[in-house]
Amino acid sequence: MFKKGLSLMPIEVFNKFYIAKVASKDCILSHISTTLREVDALEKEKDALLEYRKHEEERLPAAYVELQFYKEEAEARGSDIANDIAFHHAIYANDLTALATTNTQLNDMHAFSDPKAGL
Repeated sequence: MFKKGLSLMPIEVFNKFYIAKVASKDCILSHISTTLREVDALEKEKDALLEYRKHEEERLPAAYVELQFYKEEAEARGSDIANDIAFHHAIYANDLTALATTNTQLNDMHAFSDPKAGL
């Protein structure tokens, strides 16, 4: 259906759609890169919180009440971070799917286009 629609377009219209599709791909690539950096930042924050928790457990063995407070805070925030990481992984996977679809469409458009059209 997509390829048939391409074949019915005037070349000027096709070229504009091709340029728009390339711009869309650039946006998807940028979003993937940003999401990957967000996942990395969240994973580093999780590691820091776990290390902090370990440090506090070693430093405050006698202060049970204070230690419990830190443990509960670290566990609660660790759960939030785990959820954030899972959410961003899902966004990343969705973006990769969008990129694959866009690449397939661009390849179809490129294969369909006249090499003399200047694409």
